[in-house]
Formats: sequence, C-alpha cells, structure tokens
Amino acid sequence: MKLLSYPLLLALALSACTRPGAPGEATFPRAPVILISIDTLRSDHLPAYGYRGVETPAIDRLRRDSVLFENAYSACPLTLPSHASLLTGLPPAATGVRDNIGYRLDTAKTPTVADLLRRHGYATGAAVSAYVLRGRTGLAASFDDYEDGIEVLADRTLGLIERRGEETAARARAWIDRQHDRPFFFFLHLYEPHSPYTPPEPWKSRYAANPYDGEIATADDVVGRFLDHLRAGGLYDRAIVVLLSDHGEGLGDHGEKEHGVLLYREAIRVPLLLKLPGSRRAGERIAAPAELLDVVPTLCGLLGIAAPKALPGRPLLGLDGEPGRRIYSETFYPRLHFGWSELQSLVDARYAYIDGPDPELYDVASDPGERRNVIAEERRVFRGMKDELLTHAAAFSAPREIEQEEVAKIRALGYAAVPVQAAGPLPDPKRALPALAQVSAAYDLGARGEHAKAAALLADLVRRFPAMLDARFQLASNLAALGRYDEALAQYDRAIAIAPVAADGMLIEEGRIFLRLGRLDDAERRARAVAATLPAEAHELLARVAWARGQVAPAAAEARQAMAAEAVPRAEAVLLLGEIEVHQNQLAPALALLEPLSRRVESGERPPVAGLDFLRGDALARLSRSAEAEQAFRAEIRRFPRDARAYSHLAFLYASLRRFAEIDPLLQAMVAANPGKASCLEAAAAAEQLGDAQGAREWRRRAAAGS
Repeated sequence: MKLLSYPLLLALALSACTRPGAPGEATFPRAPVILISIDTLRSDHLPAYGYRGVETPAIDRLRRDSVLFENAYSACPLTLPSHASLLTGLPPAATGVRDNIGYRLDTAKTPTVADLLRRHGYATGAAVSAYVLRGRTGLAASFDDYEDGIEVLADRTLGLIERRGEETAARARAWIDRQHDRPFFFFLHLYEPHSPYTPPEPWKSRYAANPYDGEIATADDVVGRFLDHLRAGGLYDRAIVVLLSDHGEGLGDHGEKEHGVLLYREAIRVPLLLKLPGSRRAGERIAAPAELLDVVPTLCGLLGIAAPKALPGRPLLGLDGEPGRRIYSETFYPRLHFGWSELQSLVDARYAYIDGPDPELYDVASDPGERRNVIAEERRVFRGMKDELLTHAAAFSAPREIEQEEVAKIRALGYAAVPVQAAGPLPDPKRALPALAQVSAAYDLGARGEHAKAAALLADLVRRFPAMLDARFQLASNLAALGRYDEALAQYDRAIAIAPVAADGMLIEEGRIFLRLGRLDDAERRARAVAATLPAEAHELLARVAWARGQVAPAAAEARQAMAAEAVPRAEAVLLLGEIEVHQNQLAPALALLEPLSRRVESGERPPVAGLDFLRGDALARLSRSAEAEQAFRAEIRRFPRDARAYSHLAFLYASLRRFAEIDPLLQAMVAANPGKASCLEAAAAAEQLGDAQGAREWRRRAAAGS
C-alpha cells in the first residue's frame, strides 16, 4: 500500500479544519506533545496554587517553566467523561459519555487530539493507571499504542482497580524512547491521588495526618522521575507539556468525601499548567476562566494545525481578554447510580451557579469556599445564568442504547427490557447525601466479612431509595455471601429491571450463584448472554461450568479464552487453569502458568491470592520438590489461615517425609484457626487417611462435643 506523504496528510487535514489558534501566538510545528493527567487532584492542594500542606518539588519546577491557569474547570467530576471531553475538546453531551460505566467513546464520530495529530504524521501513545480508562471504552482506537495492562481484582469495585503510577510511567518512558526523531503525542495518566489514599513510604509516614496529600506527593515523585527522563534525553526543552487533572475531590468540604455527586469547586476546579518549547512565557499566570475543553484547540494552534470547527474551546493563551467567560459542568452520576437528580453548573470569574431541584448561587470572588448561597440577593445574576444554562441543555442519553438483540437477550432470560422510571421529582443530591455514608459503611462491613450487618444497612437504603443501583448490587452480593441465594437473585433481578443496560454484570453474578447451586444450565445461559461484552468473566464462568460437569478439555479451553481476554489475566482464571493442569498431571506447565502471578504477589505489585500458594505447593509436592512444597503450603497458611486444604496437604507431605511428630500440631493449628465442628471433621479425615485411627477418633469426639 502506498503511504501518503506528510505534506499531503497535512493538506487533507487542513481542508477539513479551521481556526489555527490565538492570533499572534508562536507556533512549534512537529514539537513533541506530552499530556500528563493526575487523577482526582485538587488545584488548591498544590503549592503552585498557594497550598502549604504538601511538598511537590517536581510540579513546582514544571510550574516555573510554565503558564499557570488559576481557574481551570472540568466538564464532569468523573474520570471517563472528563477524559473523553479533554481528549476530544467536546462536552459530555457531544461525546455521549456521561458516566464511568455503560458508555463508550465513538472516535469515528468524535475524533480525539490523538486522531488529529496522527493525521499530521505524529506517533501516538498512551499509558493509563485506572481500569475505568481501559482501551475498550473506545479510547484505544485513537492511539497507535494504548497501554492499559491493569489486573482486575475480583474483590475491588471498578474505581479501585488501578496500578501504581511509577509502573505506568515506566511504560511511558519506554515508549517515548522508541520514537527517536519522529514527532509524537503521549498521554500519561496517573491515578494517585484517587481513593483509597494509601501512599507508600516515605510519604505514608510524612503525611500520616493527611494521606490524600501523601498521594499527591507520590504522584509528584512519579512526575519528577518522568520529566527528568525527558530532560536527560533532550526532549523536555523542545516539548509542549501539559499537566492537569480530570477533576478534584470533595474531602468533606460540602459533605461529599470523594467526587461525582456534587459540583462545588473542590470537585470541578483543577490544576492546569502549559509548558511551551524553550519554556516561553515561563512563570506567567492567567486568571480568566479556562476549561479542559480548551486543551485540544490550544495544542492545535501551538502546532500550527487548524482545529475542527465544532470545538467550543478556545486557545488557552488567548484567554486574558475574556474575564466574562462562563464554564459549563455537569454530573449525571446521582441520577444513574442513586435515582437522584442530575446537576449542572456555570462558573465565571465571580459567580458559581449550580442548577438542580434546589438551585445555588455563590459569589466565589468573596466566598471561594461556596458557603453562602446568594441566590435571594442576586436574582438578576441567577436568572441570567439559569437562562444561559438552557443553551447547554442536551437530552440525557441512557448508558448505551439497547439494541434489539440485547432486548432479545434480556427477555430470553425472563426479564423485562424496559427501564423502571422513578416516580415524581428526583431528590436533590446534597439533601440525600448522608445516604452515601451508609453505602460506604456497608461496603466496609462487607469487606470485613460482616455480611449480615451490611445486608441490613443496605436493605434500609434500597427501601428508602429504590433506584439506588449501587446499594442494591451490594445488597445482593452480601446476601449471596450469607448463602441467602434466593434473596440475592431477587435483588439482582430487581437491579436488572431498574437498569437493563447495566444488566451484564448482574447476569454474571447470577450465573455464579447458579453455579454454586448446581444449576449449571442457568449459569451457562447467563455466561453466554454476556460473552461479547464481558468476555473474561463470561469465559471464566463457562470454564467453571464445564469443570463442574467433568468436561476437562472444554474447561481448559474456556479458561484460556478468559485469560486471553485481558492484557493482564485475572487471577481467578489463572488459578482455574492451573487446577485443571494439576488434575491432568501437567505439573511443570501448571507451575509455569502460576509463576507470573506468584512474582506479582511476592513483589507487592498485587495482593496475595487465596489458593495460589496451595496450588503451587500441591504441584511441587507431586514433583517431589518437598522443601519448595512445604514453603508454598506455609505461605498459604500464613496468608490465609482459614484455608484448611493447605494444612491437610502439608500434613500428607510431612507423612511422606516421615515427619510424623509435626502432623498433630499442624492439625491443632488448623482447628485453632478455624474453630468449629467442620474443621474437627477435616482433621479427623486427614488423620484417618494417614493411618492414625486413634487420632481420628479423638477429632471426631471433639467434633461431636462442638469444640
């Protein structure tokens, strides 16, 4: 295929674009472009913006070389919608992305800045640190390389699936080093300081009183190492570098701990630094309102590329003369997740207006913390901003239009495919906000294994807020953990009726319950229904169904498909395939399969995995690698002391080594870690298999006595 020349590509792009940028601004054709997004970073928690609670030497150094925008705002306080708007230069209504789940960016209709630059000969790469920005959201289509190899942990919610920023930055450095003299655009995303706030040392100790700031210091260290690498390679001085955040964090300022529900400035005001080649205009500050939608037209202008006509943003370096500009933001998260009202806002140099069931107006020039609602005194301002907000109004689009085959899929499984609409006016999020504390408390209870308490709390929540999808999903999960499967299935059914477009995850959970109940046909039907949209989860469930049926080869094939569906295979699929291979006496392949997962655990890259060391120990013992097997079984017992299998298999290993004196203390430890009749019977069975009839009788006696 004949490649188009760079001049021809440039001509083609220019024929479809207009408006090259701020008049009189210098251009830097073919300059490298690096966009750094530090997720959930409040501008008022940076020394560059006057904060004194944290040290950020790397960002401070970059700030000295950059233009700082004092009042920059995000279009939405959620990661995926905000980044979709940042990269396209379009508001959420135009990108069609209104939440972190259920939406996909169609770059064929709304191209990103990476698409624009790729048409002009740029190599385009990205590395992200959060699962919510995985390539399957549509973002990867714009980039030559989109690195999103983040392992999905089954016990974490979507927003908590991340990897350390330094790991992501290492991938970014490696990609940039391969570009040599070709112009490139790179998007680097860091997830610190998103919750949970768990900074590593030394920042954990240094910022023990404020771990959010500790996470900021962690991100600053990552940025510093990354920028130093650019300096060492001679790239920094000639590059355009943009550092910003997608949104802020509530930190309890208006009752919201995190973000997504409210639109106060702590959630939507973000840092924004722009470093030009040669550090031109270094140290300048621009106070006029700016927005993340301005980044795309700014980059186009600086590179001498005309921006698409439809972009509403403006070149950042031309904002000095626009102090009266107003910035629009929105959040539909309350409506989608809790059945509460959405919120929309307008912010200018003096006022911030938040539109909802109970509208608010703040004079942020004199009240930057937005504490006193002045809507009664400033009726004219209120009416003007209310009217202007109507020009931003766009029909709300539910997550993913339900296509006919999806309707058929839902109905074939016995569900209605029509969303349940909330009756009457929706609650104002700030009034209903205390319920979020209950959701958070219930999540913590469930994570600690206190499922009955969590279920009681969540049942009260869904009674008061029937459309609170997150609470209903948690309720079903806790009921399933309690073995109350019929009640759990009823809650999943209700959630599917409320939001059929979010049904896929519910169907997987139902399939897992049916698997436990032995209803294998029902489990299989649900897995096949979502195989196209959730391939990793679906194929893992299909593998377990086949395994339960004794179909070894199909189970192994499905497990391999589950592993292949994600850049970093899920631990659950790896363990299942490992179990199948051990069962088939494929011991060396099983150990090779488990080794990468074991390395990630040992390095601290991911949390320990229940069953991993047990399975390794079993394979090693069968290979007569006794010392390694003992070490693996001991690791499983240390990490998961309630796993009775590790104790009993270690007892068998001791017997094979004629270390009989160590067996009874081991079984005693197993029962101590798992008090009750079941563990006594397990000890009795182990003793009996080892030929210790007297010991088996004693364990059965203790089981009968309830000890």
